[in-house]
Amino acid sequence: MEHSASMEFQINSLEQLMELAFQAPDLMLWGLFGICIFGLMGLFRWLRKKPSVRRQVKTKKAKSPAKKSGLPPLEFAHHSVKLGIEQPLVKQFIGLLQSKEIPLAEQEDRLQGLADRYKQLLTSIRQNKEALNSNTLNQVEAKIEKGEFTKAIELLNGSINDNLETASQIAKELQKHYMQAAKELSELAQLSALNLEYSETAARFSRAADLVPKDSILRAEYLRQQGIALIEGGNEESAEPPLVESLSIYQAAWGNQHIEVARTHYHLGRFYFSRGRYKEALSSLENSAQIFEQKETENRVDYALCLRLLAQIFSAQGQDEQASPLFQRALEIQERELGLEHRELANTLCLQAEFNYKLGQLESAQTGYEQAVAIMQKRLGREHPYVAMTFHQLGVMLHKQQKYEDAEAHYSIALNLLEKKFGTHSPEFASTCLQLALVYEQLGKSADAERFYARALEAQKVSFGKEDLDASNTTLKLARLFRQQGRIQDAEPLYLETVAVHIKKLGKEHPDVAKLMDEISLLYQEKKQYKEAERFQKKSLAIWERTLGPAHPEVARRLRQLGQVYEKNHREREAEPLYRRALEIWENHQDPDIQEKGGILHDLGKLYLKEQLFQEAEPLFLKSIEIFSSSMGGSHADLSEPMVALAEIYMQQSKYDLAQQYYDRALQTLRIKKVGHEEEIAKCLIGLAQLHQGQYQFDTAETFCHEALQLMQETWGKEDARTAQCLCQLGWLYCAKSRFAEAEPLYQQAILVLEKNGRDHTEEFASTLHNLAQLYRQEGRLRDAEPVLRRSLKLWQSLLNPKHPHVASSMLSLALLCQEQGNYREAEKLYEGATEIRQEMLGNFHPDLAFSLIGQAQLYAKQARYKLAEPLFERALEIQKQVWGDNHPNIAITLNHLASVLLDQSRHTDAEPIFYKALEMQEQLLGNEHPDLAITLNNLGRLYDEQGRLEKAGPLFQRALQIRENVFGADHVEVAEVLTNLAHLYRKQGRYLDAKPRYNRAVNLFSQLLGETHA
Repeated sequence: MEHSASMEFQINSLEQLMELAFQAPDLMLWGLFGICIFGLMGLFRWLRKKPSVRRQVKTKKAKSPAKKSGLPPLEFAHHSVKLGIEQPLVKQFIGLLQSKEIPLAEQEDRLQGLADRYKQLLTSIRQNKEALNSNTLNQVEAKIEKGEFTKAIELLNGSINDNLETASQIAKELQKHYMQAAKELSELAQLSALNLEYSETAARFSRAADLVPKDSILRAEYLRQQGIALIEGGNEESAEPPLVESLSIYQAAWGNQHIEVARTHYHLGRFYFSRGRYKEALSSLENSAQIFEQKETENRVDYALCLRLLAQIFSAQGQDEQASPLFQRALEIQERELGLEHRELANTLCLQAEFNYKLGQLESAQTGYEQAVAIMQKRLGREHPYVAMTFHQLGVMLHKQQKYEDAEAHYSIALNLLEKKFGTHSPEFASTCLQLALVYEQLGKSADAERFYARALEAQKVSFGKEDLDASNTTLKLARLFRQQGRIQDAEPLYLETVAVHIKKLGKEHPDVAKLMDEISLLYQEKKQYKEAERFQKKSLAIWERTLGPAHPEVARRLRQLGQVYEKNHREREAEPLYRRALEIWENHQDPDIQEKGGILHDLGKLYLKEQLFQEAEPLFLKSIEIFSSSMGGSHADLSEPMVALAEIYMQQSKYDLAQQYYDRALQTLRIKKVGHEEEIAKCLIGLAQLHQGQYQFDTAETFCHEALQLMQETWGKEDARTAQCLCQLGWLYCAKSRFAEAEPLYQQAILVLEKNGRDHTEEFASTLHNLAQLYRQEGRLRDAEPVLRRSLKLWQSLLNPKHPHVASSMLSLALLCQEQGNYREAEKLYEGATEIRQEMLGNFHPDLAFSLIGQAQLYAKQARYKLAEPLFERALEIQKQVWGDNHPNIAITLNHLASVLLDQSRHTDAEPIFYKALEMQEQLLGNEHPDLAITLNNLGRLYDEQGRLEKAGPLFQRALQIRENVFGADHVEVAEVLTNLAHLYRKQGRYLDAKPRYNRAVNLFSQLLGETHA
């Protein structure tokens, strides 16, 4: 909003025009008569060229001349023909008459008088026509037809073969009438200005300037007014020529120190300021201020406006210390000279309020706007456009302070006023609708936001056309709203429409086009349409590379974004070099974006974490944390993400103390500013639950799960989709404790919540189905598990590429179920398919490929196809050592599997050292109380049992049982398994009294936990 109103557009111009019409009707009639003559020869032809830019003048007592006078449109046409003048002039003249409530009969008399004067002049010209030769007359008429009135007079005054006295008389008559026409145009221009119809104002002043001599002061004035109107109407780029010419005329006529020269310098300064040409603006304003200061006693008000604009220029250049006293001085002059209720004082208060807001002086800013509103309401009336604009600006300030309800109230007042004044299709109406939409969006009132975005868009398309950039940007805001609501299908066509308009208006290589490509890529990522996401992201990258070069920071940002597309599509090998190249650009840049660099390190770390390359990932996350801490402070919420990632690494490496430390730091960082970070806090709590579950500290893990679930439900409600993750985590915990009856309803509730929220075709839903199927499998309910697991696999295949690693994981789960059902043929086919996918998508040395090989090997072992199983275990070991080195908990587990296969073949000599190697590794890495250690102890006990070395087997079984009871409690399936082995041992030793209670206890546990019909 601009408050720098022109010095020439005065509030009382309309009253002056009315007084001219009715206190001096003859003068007004001659003026309108002058317009009529030249309108018949070209003037009204020009006026009719742009009917779309004119708004009909509205008055309190008459909105439509035809309606007030009782004359329907056809009657206007009748009067036009009857009086011999054109219909637009009749309408215009009647409108002026009605404003003073002139009776209909008197209106007819006035119209008749206008027609009589017109006919008299025509008669006078025809009577003297013979005094001019035909050549001169034709040339004069041609010049008049073209609107070249000055040249027409020159022809008449310079005619040689004509009756000079007659020619001169006609020239003077013509001069008189077109000067009067110029005056009338300027009066109408001022009327347009009062109604903020600046396009019409500028056009009328331009036409008036063409009607007067080139070197006349009137021309200088009209040109200056034209330039002012162009600035006020936002058409600044056209304002410079008329202002420069106006200044030249004034300087030639009155010298460089005249007050009108100062005023023109002021408006030239306004023009330069609007175009960001601050050096030229300062030069013009300094010239203006110097003249005003010399004549301050006479022109203090003008001087105040000059000081105000100088303050704006200094503020725009960040020279706030120079700006502040100029604003204050301008205010003091205006208060003294104009009083406390003048419109220009209100304008200065608004500008100073904007300045104070910029400085963070919010209370001063608000006070200034409120004072300005009060003045404008009193001075201009409560429904004046300036009042509406000031309410709008006050709303903007309140909006920025996040006082959304107060901002909404002020925007609503502004909108009502603008609708009354301009209707619902003006640019001003569109601007306020946009601000209201933003407020409603921030208040979470999506329906209201959508409604006002739509109203703004309609107004912009009517005002500027469907392919206008402002309308396109509003379309973009609506698309973003839909995207935030998850209405991706509604958002997509709006995004594509926006980018098409931007390309047409700005060109294919414009930065705004590239930024739109980024957003559209994100949209397609959300739709899991990674090919489309990649296509748009590559287009954006190409634009930046062509326009800025391959080593520019903007290129680095797009390389990172393209890497993220690849990573989401599990194309990590293609993502890594992009991250590396982006990182290299920032490292070589003189002024790197520290946060962006930290973000790339984090992304690269996540990539390695996915591949379980912990040694590569750890230093990247540590460096990322260091960068974020130094640039944003140690308590910034963005630090939590790399901290959680580090905690995951340490948890995977069984470095539980370090994992706990980073989870705690992340949680503490997030809780400093809890509002807005509830979801991140819940995820951190779930991570802590997983950490304690991994250490078999189930009670502590359960506490964290319940805390996360409570936070999510309190924040978004029990039926919000975001609660499903917490429900699943708690269900998984209960399954680990064999509390299947408690786990199942949690999974069922999660499924119901996701379905209610329309998320039954998502990865999250597929994962929840998978968890429920695993519960059924653990309970031995294989028939219940199979359809759920097949539904999950089908959903993964429909959501993702059929060769996606998530599809492979689902295939492995179904393969294990088929294996347990004895359906070995299908199980083998699924294992082979999963292995093929992982090898193709993840490479030959990925940990997930090793797990596929282990599953396939276990199937072969189950079928006693040991020659096929053994090499698969060995290949899996090779992969794991390549990834993790020689010592890792997962390597110990694979050694255990391999030794078990050898044990099944009674190759005790080969199996024993492998079991001991696994045992040593687990004791070193996991400690003496880990359940994985219990598995190895149990298997080694079986080996000695089969060899008949019962004295060695017994202590191993006893130790395994103690670990499992300590970890899982006395009532757990894992406990029942060891009890069974120990009972067998006691039976072999003839210790039947020791064996029987252990058999009974094992049977009871299996019946209790898995059901009496479990196989």
